[in-house]
Amino acid sequence: TGDARADFASSYIIPSAVGSAKIFGNVRCAASYAKPYGADANYGTSQILSGISTTTANSLDSNELGLTCSYGRDVGPVQAYLLGGGFVQSVDYSETKGTIVGGTFIDDIAGLQADDTGYGYRLGVGVAKPEIALKASLVYRSAVDHTVTGLQTLSNTAATGAVLSAAGLTTAQFQALAIQAAGGNAAAAATVNTINGQISGLTGNYGVRAEATTPQSIKLALQTGVAPGTLVFGSVEWTDWSVLQQVVVLGDGTGTAPGAAAFNGIQTPGAPTIDAFFRDGWTVNVGAARQFTEKFSGLVSYTWDRGTGVGLSGFSDTHSFGLGVNYKHNDNFSLRAGVSYSHLTEVTYTATGIGGVPLTITNGAGNAIAGGLNMTINF
Repeated sequence: TGDARADFASSYIIPSAVGSAKIFGNVRCAASYAKPYGADANYGTSQILSGISTTTANSLDSNELGLTCSYGRDVGPVQAYLLGGGFVQSVDYSETKGTIVGGTFIDDIAGLQADDTGYGYRLGVGVAKPEIALKASLVYRSAVDHTVTGLQTLSNTAATGAVLSAAGLTTAQFQALAIQAAGGNAAAAATVNTINGQISGLTGNYGVRAEATTPQSIKLALQTGVAPGTLVFGSVEWTDWSVLQQVVVLGDGTGTAPGAAAFNGIQTPGAPTIDAFFRDGWTVNVGAARQFTEKFSGLVSYTWDRGTGVGLSGFSDTHSFGLGVNYKHNDNFSLRAGVSYSHLTEVTYTATGIGGVPLTITNGAGNAIAGGLNMTINF
């Protein structure tokens, strides 16, 4: 039993870019770049000391390149739009593992690096009435299926741990057998030779693969003027995070480890099973904007993001409050800046730790500050 605490989150930047142009008639197209998903955590020794796992760091990066086109025409008192397009999405996952031997922390005894590229699409409808600043849209983003492939590396230290665990031996017991073998004990020598052979057979890298799906989503957005120079806005987004439950990393039978071929279609030694157990996510945003002068306007907003954890993962609700300002120099150039404060609520969940030990884990409440900068140039 014990108590291990750590701050494992760090600052990050999320870039994005959009370029749009009128193609012909009532058709416009926009090329876009974004990072739809991401995670980056450095646990150090906290997960090892608490018995959660031997993972010391992991990272998920994604990139999306998209092309979306719209066709608009007047329908009665409003302008109506149809939206459609596709995107290419890449994902890259990495993980490192460590151990503590004789009170010394040894990092990077095992690692995993895997990536894939998949394809998806968007469909949507929209209406607008410029006279009252009315805009409404409903957009669907498809799920993307990924077969992630890469390499898992297993050092001699990690291989030793896997073999001794399978043999039911501790490090101290194996060292005692080695001393007996050096003293001429034939039975001990046979056991030590067998275990050393197994360790040599596991040390190296393994080709691995895993099946995973990033979720589909639907977003409804609305804004309208309520007084001269004032508008209100809001949106509701559903994301199908429950599609992501467990990701099992399997060997593909390739790699430099002498025993790699034996792990085709089964888990390699020390390979992670990523337990997500997510529920669907909901994000609600509301706010108001006010034009102060011909060049300056501002807004306030509130966003609630429902945590996707269901008692088996540590993703809690987030409440965010934002302020923004917009400077419009002319019809060809505008600059927007904003800042938000987010409160992450506390969540307690259960997990199975090293050796099958049941654990109760609490992610304490936290806070975050975010800033954004957006520049628009019209040609």
